[in-house]
Amino acid sequence: MMRLTFRQMTLATLSCVALLTQTPAVQAQSLFSTAIRVNDGAITGYELNQRETFLRVLNAPGNVKNLAKTQLIEDRLKLGAARSLGIQINEEAINKGIEEFAQRTQKSGDALIRDLNSSGIAEATLRDFIRAGLAWREVVQTKFSAASSVSDDQIERSTNSGESGSGLQVLLSELIMPLQPQFEEEVRAIAKDVSGYTSTTQFSEAAREYSAVPTGENGGRLEWQRLDKLPPVLQPLIFSLKPGQVTEPLELPNAIALFQLRAMAETPYSRPTPTSVDYATYSIPQGDDTSEPIKLALVNCDDFYAYAKDNPTHSLRRLAADPKTLGSALQATLARLDINEFETTQTGGYTTITMLCSRAFASAETLDLDAIRNGLRNKKLETYAKGYLENLRQDARIIEK
Repeated sequence: MMRLTFRQMTLATLSCVALLTQTPAVQAQSLFSTAIRVNDGAITGYELNQRETFLRVLNAPGNVKNLAKTQLIEDRLKLGAARSLGIQINEEAINKGIEEFAQRTQKSGDALIRDLNSSGIAEATLRDFIRAGLAWREVVQTKFSAASSVSDDQIERSTNSGESGSGLQVLLSELIMPLQPQFEEEVRAIAKDVSGYTSTTQFSEAAREYSAVPTGENGGRLEWQRLDKLPPVLQPLIFSLKPGQVTEPLELPNAIALFQLRAMAETPYSRPTPTSVDYATYSIPQGDDTSEPIKLALVNCDDFYAYAKDNPTHSLRRLAADPKTLGSALQATLARLDINEFETTQTGGYTTITMLCSRAFASAETLDLDAIRNGLRNKKLETYAKGYLENLRQDARIIEK
């Protein structure tokens, strides 16, 4: 057996001691070193561990490790946006925010902090969490308060619509040009020029002249579409536009696309089911050339009476009924219509115009117009905030170590 000299044993012992005494320092250095860099800011491994533990205590669903990382990155972006607007959250506001947050768990702020401490979560972790949330609320209010106002017309449309749900709708025009090698430079120059347009007339003229898709014939105009149904790559681009503005040229396979925002609006808010619908059906024999002039002149259901009086071959029915008693096809048609809108069908040798005259609810008093207004406004703010945060994320430099 090989014998170690006293010197060798001493050196070995000192090496082990040095290794043992350095390990906590190395671990600490690793824990507090940068794990993720977001623009000019940093997220440490300690913060990730703290947020992950915090989310577990809150019984957050899903993968808490990924959620912790996502939340901390978003917090950095939110706080950066707040700084750019000169928004600062003082300690008094944070204390109030902690109390409000604690109330959700039926505790006081101090009790919540003690419970978190017992789980290894520092008070600073909770305060940082509250600070980011309060700052973002101020950012959204500052940037989008005016744009989120809800008009009386929107309230009226909301309470008279048969649809449920809400979301943001956009009215777009498109211009898509093929990229052919011999014309690529010219096409890119046109695209750059069109991207600076603010006039819908100018854009439509350009679409008629240059667009290679069928919509070019009508100036590139598209129908209303829900923002969240657009391709993901397009949503943040459209969201950042004001009516009249055009996206930067968007590269497609062998083509360049531009989109102009013509209008943006809120879709109907959720509401009670109507107890009665007043509607009219007006049937005209096929081949009768009065159907088109009638449709062009219609304003409301009362207009049908004059046409029915002068045209004995036409048939008018006006009824008020509980929607649940109607056939499924008629229910579906009326549900799609707003007041004084109509649809046309061709059946049994007749052209039939179905128009919605009005809807009635169990009690007009049950419709809380302030609640509907606030709901519409909050939904707008939510949509604006989501889009703005996505824009911040796309513009940010995010580096994971």
